[in-house]
Amino acid sequence: ESLKDLSSVLPELLSLHQQFVATPQMSVFYGKEGIIQIMEDSLTAEKEILCWSNVEVAESTFLSEYHPTYVKKKIQRKIPSKCLFDKGTYARHLKSQSKKQLREVRFIPESPYKFENEINIYNDKVSIISLKDEVGIIIQNKAIADSQRALFYLAFENAK
Repeated sequence: ESLKDLSSVLPELLSLHQQFVATPQMSVFYGKEGIIQIMEDSLTAEKEILCWSNVEVAESTFLSEYHPTYVKKKIQRKIPSKCLFDKGTYARHLKSQSKKQLREVRFIPESPYKFENEINIYNDKVSIISLKDEVGIIIQNKAIADSQRALFYLAFENAK
């Protein structure tokens, strides 16, 4: 009888599951600790991390202290990254360290494409961090991540 009951509600359960899978899951993080949580989550990447960032802005914040720890973990986990950076002194330094830090860097034109946020695309997630406001989000949805990944590669292939 329990099997009959389960059989009768199974279509509804499957429908709810499908709706949950298609609905983007979003988490909001606040403060320095929250931003570090977002960065740590990117280290769950199964293949690679795609990153848009103005690293000059990041270097002038608390992330400059955390960055060596992050890079060490990324290397230990053998996670490669592709990055689009605003061209600047620190960005050029990071590019010079690319091979040993499993990173490929390309630069975006300085104007009119300025941005202050960092965006990371990995697995089925997109994280967006506003260092200025010390707030960030992680959106988990395969379709959104795949679309952002396609946009990243379009820009990456045309960057220098």
